[in-house]
Amino acid sequence: MPRETPSIERIRQNPTLYPLAFDVVSECFTDLKWHSHADSPDSSQAFALSAFVPLLRFEDRNEILERFVTSAFPAIPSRADRSWHVTPEYTNRDLLGETGAGMPTNVDILLVADDVVVCVESKFRVDALEGFGKCGQATSGDCAGFHGTGSDAKCGGDASCRLTAQDGRRNPRRYWESAQGQFRDEVFAEQSPSQVCPLRDTYQLMRNYLTASELARRCGKPYFGVVGIVPKARASALTEGVRQFRDEVLLPENADRVSAVDYEDYIAVLDSGTADARALAVFLSQILRHA
Repeated sequence: MPRETPSIERIRQNPTLYPLAFDVVSECFTDLKWHSHADSPDSSQAFALSAFVPLLRFEDRNEILERFVTSAFPAIPSRADRSWHVTPEYTNRDLLGETGAGMPTNVDILLVADDVVVCVESKFRVDALEGFGKCGQATSGDCAGFHGTGSDAKCGGDASCRLTAQDGRRNPRRYWESAQGQFRDEVFAEQSPSQVCPLRDTYQLMRNYLTASELARRCGKPYFGVVGIVPKARASALTEGVRQFRDEVLLPENADRVSAVDYEDYIAVLDSGTADARALAVFLSQILRHA
């Protein structure tokens, strides 16, 4: 049986959750959905919230996020006057047609300025070993694992991807439509059953990327990207996922819109900030020693 969401008191006591992060979520993000393991010291959600949400109370929030984002994405020009906002657990069902039944793309941390959108995908302990995760349609057996007619093992039909077809209360997703002009031509090619869908193994990164792209397009922001952030000791799967997505999925001109960053590098940015930022850096560093 699925684990029930723990009590708020158990979540508050999680040693991986920075107390100020809990306070800011309680005050500003009352609709945030806590994960079923949010009370666990291994909680990736707790660590991501600890790392980014407290910045909303720091006087040097903008300087910290400016350094973090422009270091991860050299193509985004640095600006001293950017004002950054942080939104944890961001969802928007309309962006990619994720309406009806099923889970929409859930962005761990959304960073937004007047001309930039960045989706942060955070990994911690257990999930770091899984990288960006495989498409659930393939792992469940509902999809045969290739992009082409006949791949829908659950409902049949002629759709090359079962996510583009109606399935009960789940409406068709617009992933492939949104990917036009972003992904290589060969990604859209009709495959045979012996081949592997090019989006199967970087599914989570693909959804984050298209979320950032579509949100930037709708809001008229020229810069967007996705950064995967992970403890250095557990970075191999995430780093490989970014490489694969760059080399096999994205058009070459879009390759610099995805980046893999070690949490230690982010902590170094915090450590050069105000006393509040340095205190957070100490807390995160102590947690990582046991990661």
